[in-house]
Amino acid sequence: MGSWVPSYETAHLELHTSQSEERLCAFKDPYQQDHGISESRISQENGTILCMKGSTCYGLWEKTREGDIHLVKQGCWSHIGDPQECHFEECIVTTTPSLIQNGTYRFCCCSTDLCNVNFTENFPPPDPTDTTPYSK
Repeated sequence: MGSWVPSYETAHLELHTSQSEERLCAFKDPYQQDHGISESRISQENGTILCMKGSTCYGLWEKTREGDIHLVKQGCWSHIGDPQECHFEECIVTTTPSLIQNGTYRFCCCSTDLCNVNFTENFPPPDPTDTTPYSK
């Protein structure tokens, strides 16, 4: 018997199938701002949510100056944007934190079940020669 080699069609079908399945994500929304989510999709005991087909998971954390990390929100990410951005299996922060919030927030999205429980930072450190103080 010969060995089975996946073809392009098989690989494409598997990719398409993964996007058409519902996604289980870690969930925390203290202000319940996600209006329109059916309560039956949220498991408060487990801290999870069953997301609609095609959704990915996201997480938002705040990192204090002392280095402490606090979870702000987690849930389903169905916003339309660059689809490549959220197709990692792990939640990786790849964008340098914005200076608007003193660089305290970390956002990531990912495409496997419960991948948003934790995050990994992988962005270039700020260039010390590029920081010009703001003055009037």
